[in-house]
Amino acid sequence: MTVKQYNADGICVQSIEHPGCIWDAKFLDNGDVVTACSDGVVRIWTTDNNRFCSDEELATYTDIISQYTLSRKTVGGLKLMDLPGVEALQVQGNTDGQTLIVREGDNGVAYSWNSKELKWDKVSTFVH
Repeated sequence: MTVKQYNADGICVQSIEHPGCIWDAKFLDNGDVVTACSDGVVRIWTTDNNRFCSDEELATYTDIISQYTLSRKTVGGLKLMDLPGVEALQVQGNTDGQTLIVREGDNGVAYSWNSKELKWDKVSTFVH
């Protein structure tokens, strides 16, 4: 989810991503923004570099956002995180034309079992 801050002209001046629903946001007199998120964390967002978080904390937060985004992404009505990885293609199919959808990066990719050549043939890529 994202908190968006607009100026008086209705132009978005800031977007702040969160790893869940935003329950509340408060704007402080010093210009900081405080948000409460469904992940149980209250965060303070600032432009004052004396109060910035460490590079390690920022990297951890970026990873959390990436995981959250990935967990919500769907391809073909399926949750991307629920799809098997490409290692599933190492197992032979059962019948000619059997379909298998695997996760490749941020996409779902459909394969069809080719019983004559004993391999999975790429059929299509689903992009969110």
